[in-house]
Amino acid sequence: MTYPDGGVYEGSWDHGLRQGQGTFKYPNGDSYVGSWSQGKKSGQGIYFSFAGSCWYSGVWKDGNFQEGEWLVLFRFISCFPHHKLSCVQFKDRSKYIGAFRDGKPAPGEGVFVFPNGNRLKGQWVCSCAP
Repeated sequence: MTYPDGGVYEGSWDHGLRQGQGTFKYPNGDSYVGSWSQGKKSGQGIYFSFAGSCWYSGVWKDGNFQEGEWLVLFRFISCFPHHKLSCVQFKDRSKYIGAFRDGKPAPGEGVFVFPNGNRLKGQWVCSCAP
């Protein structure tokens, strides 16, 4: 199905909602391939961000990334699902290991590893605007 904004969905439907396995291609070049429940990303899936050149691969719930791998600039980094930790590596080969919630680093303990191997361990604090 093609939406008025140019988005395209190919996959299973149930009562007019995306359900089961499917692929959604967003008008901006992003795409999601994976499971859907009641019209939202839910279960295992991979979201590719065209502008950010990154992927979110893992578990989704109610349309939000819950846990798994955040792959940036085509660099694969390990995921630690039994600890609910993920690791992201940046272009300069530095990386952040910590918990993620809704596709972003979650408050709590994390480790930043510099390209030379030095490590900075501390608490991630949300500095979100009210």
